[in-house]
Amino acid sequence: MNPGDYERIQAIVSVPYGACPSATALERYFPTVKPETWLAMYSQEQQYKVIRSHHLHKANVLNYLSRYLNGEDILLMAADVDFPPCMLLRRMLEKIIDAPKQASRGLQAVGEVLRCPDRLDSGLCPGAPPELVERLRADIVRCVHADCCYSPLSDVAKQVTGLEYELYLQQRLAATKLPYWSESELRQLGFHKTPDVKLKVPVAVRTRSGSEHLVCWVDSKATFGDHRTHVKQVQEQYCTYVNRYGPGLVIYWFGFVEDLNTDPHVLLLDDFPDEDSIVRITDGHMRPPAAAKEPPPVQQQQRPQRPPAAAKELVQQQQPQQLPAASAAAGSGDAASAAVGTGAAMPVVAAAVAADGMAAVASNVPDAGGDVGAGGAAESADGKLSGGAHVAAAATQEPSCAAGDTGDDAATTARTTGW
Repeated sequence: MNPGDYERIQAIVSVPYGACPSATALERYFPTVKPETWLAMYSQEQQYKVIRSHHLHKANVLNYLSRYLNGEDILLMAADVDFPPCMLLRRMLEKIIDAPKQASRGLQAVGEVLRCPDRLDSGLCPGAPPELVERLRADIVRCVHADCCYSPLSDVAKQVTGLEYELYLQQRLAATKLPYWSESELRQLGFHKTPDVKLKVPVAVRTRSGSEHLVCWVDSKATFGDHRTHVKQVQEQYCTYVNRYGPGLVIYWFGFVEDLNTDPHVLLLDDFPDEDSIVRITDGHMRPPAAAKEPPPVQQQQRPQRPPAAAKELVQQQQPQQLPAASAAAGSGDAASAAVGTGAAMPVVAAAVAADGMAAVASNVPDAGGDVGAGGAAESADGKLSGGAHVAAAATQEPSCAAGDTGDDAATTARTTGW
């Protein structure tokens, strides 16, 4: 409903209590507006009027009671003060029943009397004449039938209407095959603030303008959505639903003012969306999520394995038995200097030997390490091994801490051999 039509209809239904709005004028000027809509607007307008003026009538209740005891009709007095008959009678009964001996029963007895007038007897009204008790019983029945907003019958009618539209919402969901949790099921699951329906799989609803809104929950309102009602519901309910469940849909079955539909998280409709307006999130329409790029595997340094016994024999066979004469002649360090000066790589022909995580490598390169100084290698004629032979011989034995070798000694040996 556009704001202009809402203001004109509100002016027609804003009548004093006891008077009825002109249904003929409403049907003539607003043929597209359903009777349920303007009846809901009339009921809401009466409720707002009671909220604004309740404190004034409560302060004058003794004056109203005096007028009633003097014989004034309850319905005419309610129309004169513009107050609902059941509300007026309730305030007077609170003064009549709330005697010192009945203080423990108090307001609870008033509600029971309005629902069942036969409960009103001389015991609840001590000192009241029987004629007054009979008059009160008859006036309770009259007020309940005359009051269309605050009587026990109107309360039952509002409750039943709300339940009927909640059931209708569930039937529409079942017809469209949308799985959901009802409000009672959500409370059994431990949720505190619950809408009427929580969808198990969210959907998108396409409006008449072509925009699409994500819907995770649906709330049914068997009333008309005006500014005052909607703002109150947003503060008390809709904000908590959005914070807990995400964006949702509110259906005002009796219509709402168009300029209220501005919240991007709460979509307002006056009916359940049809099948063509619902965009389902199914496996056929979902885009598969992009696969996350896995980081390259970290290459772990493998622990060297102990070579078999055949490898040790190979090391012994490849050991140089005797340095050639050229090597002996280079005892002054010329050959070693030439090898370093040319930058030639030092070949490794021996196998690695590992024990408890430490490695030693044997090599047949000319010895330039600490075992042979500038004086060079000893001659084979003296019966002594050269420095390279010392290293090769050491490579055939397992490193052992008991023999004096440590991790630093093994690393020094590896650097000496050029591994």
